[in-house]
Amino acid sequence: MNLTSFGLQGTLHGFSFLSFPNLEYLDLSMNALFGNIPPQISDLSKLIYLDLSVNLMSGKIPQEIGHLSSLAWLQLFKNRLEGHIPFSLGNLRNLTLLYLWGNKLSGSIPEELGCLNSLTSLSLSQNSLEGPIPTSLGNLRNLTLLYLWGNKLSGSIPEELGCLNSLTNLSLSQNSLEGPIPTSLGNLRNLTHLNFLGNKLSDSIPEELGRLISLTNLSLSQNCLEGPIPTSLGNLRNLTLLQLQGNKLSGFIPEELGHLNYLALLDLSENSLEGLIPTSLGNLRNLTLLYLWGNKLSGSIPEELGCLNSLTNLSLSQNSLEGPIPTSLGNLRNLTRLQLQRNKFSGSIPEELGHLNYLALLDLSENSLEGPIPTSLGNLRNLTILSLWGNNFSGSIPEELGCLNSLTSLSLSQNSLEGPIPTSLGNLRNLSRLYLHQNQFSGSIPEEIGHLNSLAKLHLSENHLQGPIPQGIGGSMNMANLELNGNQFTGSLPESICHGGALQYLSIFDNGFRGQVPQSLKNCTSLKRVFLNGNQLTGDISQVFGAYPNLIIIDLSYNNFYGKISSNWGQCLKLRTLKMSGNNISGSIPPEIGNWIQLYVLDFSLNRIVGAIPKELGKLTSLEKLWLNGNHLSGAISVEFESLTNLEFLDISSNQLCKSLPRNFGNGFSKLFHLNLSHNNFSEELPISLMSLSHLSKLDLSYNSLTGEIPSESSKMQSLEILNLSHNHLYGIIPITFEEMHGLLHVDVSYNKLHGLIPNNKAFLDAPLEALQGNKGLCGNAKWLPPCKHISKKGHKAVFLIIFPLLGSLLILFVFFQVRLTLQRRKKDQHPQLEQSDKHEGGSLFVSSTFDGRKLYEEIIRATESFNDIYCIGKGGYGTTYQAKLSSGEMVAVKKLHQILDDEKRSQKAFLNEIKALTEVRHRNIVKLHGFCSHT
Repeated sequence: MNLTSFGLQGTLHGFSFLSFPNLEYLDLSMNALFGNIPPQISDLSKLIYLDLSVNLMSGKIPQEIGHLSSLAWLQLFKNRLEGHIPFSLGNLRNLTLLYLWGNKLSGSIPEELGCLNSLTSLSLSQNSLEGPIPTSLGNLRNLTLLYLWGNKLSGSIPEELGCLNSLTNLSLSQNSLEGPIPTSLGNLRNLTHLNFLGNKLSDSIPEELGRLISLTNLSLSQNCLEGPIPTSLGNLRNLTLLQLQGNKLSGFIPEELGHLNYLALLDLSENSLEGLIPTSLGNLRNLTLLYLWGNKLSGSIPEELGCLNSLTNLSLSQNSLEGPIPTSLGNLRNLTRLQLQRNKFSGSIPEELGHLNYLALLDLSENSLEGPIPTSLGNLRNLTILSLWGNNFSGSIPEELGCLNSLTSLSLSQNSLEGPIPTSLGNLRNLSRLYLHQNQFSGSIPEEIGHLNSLAKLHLSENHLQGPIPQGIGGSMNMANLELNGNQFTGSLPESICHGGALQYLSIFDNGFRGQVPQSLKNCTSLKRVFLNGNQLTGDISQVFGAYPNLIIIDLSYNNFYGKISSNWGQCLKLRTLKMSGNNISGSIPPEIGNWIQLYVLDFSLNRIVGAIPKELGKLTSLEKLWLNGNHLSGAISVEFESLTNLEFLDISSNQLCKSLPRNFGNGFSKLFHLNLSHNNFSEELPISLMSLSHLSKLDLSYNSLTGEIPSESSKMQSLEILNLSHNHLYGIIPITFEEMHGLLHVDVSYNKLHGLIPNNKAFLDAPLEALQGNKGLCGNAKWLPPCKHISKKGHKAVFLIIFPLLGSLLILFVFFQVRLTLQRRKKDQHPQLEQSDKHEGGSLFVSSTFDGRKLYEEIIRATESFNDIYCIGKGGYGTTYQAKLSSGEMVAVKKLHQILDDEKRSQKAFLNEIKALTEVRHRNIVKLHGFCSHT
């Protein structure tokens, strides 16, 4: 019964199998049958031929098919069958052909299939079978065809397959097989097709494959094979196809491959082959495709390759080939594709390439070719792609290229071409891509370019082009990419620039465009990337731009746009970069910015934006860079800033922001490396959390009203290189912990109220005067500061005041001296001769008649060991008090005034006023001042 291609529909459930007990042949293929295969099909006990292929059958293959003992031919391919292959099929000992390919079968291949001794053809390809290949398949000695490709088989290839002496076709491609290729496969002397493409096979290619003298097709591509290509492959004289691409093969290309006279395709690409291209390959006169790209081949192209008269495709790209391109390649009159890109070729393009009349693709890009472009290339009337970019070509574009009527893509970018763009390019009516960027072209864009209705991509950036843009650009075109940046274009943009509604990429930055943005651009919802920055475009930004649902990046910076930011921008939900800096934009930032949840970069700097920073900014959790500087923003920083955990760069300087920084400001900024809050009016103390920014390299808090001390936790900012705290109201000493910040390069703490010793840190020690001035009393080893412990050579006063260290002691000593003075006076009256003796012997250092300031100074230096801290008994705002025991045995207190950095004359006046007051004061707890000393 043969009902193939009868247009049958429906299921087989209503089919009366019992009504055909003697049926031997049933062919229902190529119909529209669906549903399960009924198990009652086993009632056709005499069936020899069963073909249900190319239908819509689903479900599992019934085990009952295994009861059809007479079956010789079973075809169920190209259905929707699923589940496991029934092991009962192993009972069909008369089966010669089993095709189950193109279904959704899963599970492993049953070992029982190895019992089908009569089987000649087995195809289980294009399913989801997994697990290892059964070794029992090695028992199928009559098997000529074994196709298991396109499954999920794993494990190694069984050695037993080398016993299939009748096998002619073996395809195990597109699985996950691994391990080495069995050497036993060298026994398959009848094998004509061997395909292991797309597995994970490793180790080297066995030399034994060179015994397969009947082999015509050998494909081992896209595996992990390594080592050299066996020279024994040169013995496969019947080979027509050799594919070894996408492995890890190394070494040289064997000369012996030049003996494969019937070879039509040789693909050794994407390996690590090195050395020269063998000249023997020039003997392969039947070769049509030669792919050697993506290796490490060196040297020059052999002239002998020009003898491959049958060659249609030659790809030697992505190697290290050098020297000139051989003129002999001009003999390859059947060549359609010539790819020599990404090498080191030098010299000029041979005129002879203009003889390749069938050439459709010529790619010589990314080499070191030079000289002019040959006019003979204008003869290649079948050429569709001409790519010469990334060389050193000079001169002008030949007018003859305008004769390439079939050309769809022309790329001459990144050369040194000059002169005007030829008007003849306007004849290339099939041209869809024109790349002329990064050359030295001058003049204007020819009007004829505006007539290329098929043009979708036009790249003319980074040249010396000028004048207006032809109004035809856009027009009836389906322009998708337009790049004109980095030229000297003037005038307005074409009104029809997005007429076709296909424009996705528009780049015109760094030109002199003026006027309004075209209306067609406002409605251009296809836009994805837009760069209008660096022009003189104008218009109300709330009116000239629309809603762009596909927009990813837009830069409107440094133009003359004005007006308020429209809430329509909130509809650009795919936006990742938005830049509007350097315009005259006013108004406030709309809360709709919270819709930009994919935004990475936001730049509103250098405008006239007012109001508070909206709290919705905290929703932009993907934000990495934020510029709001140079506006009139006011109010405080909202706590929502803490949500910007991916922020790397933040600049909100030069605004009118005020109040204190949030208490936890900086807690979430673990990636921040640049923070600029300068030129605002932030007040109160620095938050400790700000000091936890371990990746911060630049911190600028200058020109604010910050108060308090600099936190000692600043040392946690180990990546900090630049710190500016100038022009604030910070006071106290600079924490010594700054000495732990070894990466700090530049620091500015000027114009605060800081005093004391500066840290022993290179950034402070090498700081210029401007970075330290305007404080109360900084000292240390910096060039511009006085030392802290040694007396200045500039005449700073060291003052010694005789006081009692404690108020109680002062009172006791005062009484003691009064009693002593009374006794001395009595003794003087009784023994006047002693007075003369005392005068000669010196007595007390404080006797006015023998007072020597320099001697007293040296005595106190000795007694305090040069003002060692162990003698310190107190510190005050203006000086430090030391205890000193003089050689006379007297115990005194010495007060040394601090060295003053700022106003010398004012400090000296204050010093003299203090001395005058102490000499005149009379108090029972304060002793009389006996003297002072100034040392220079």
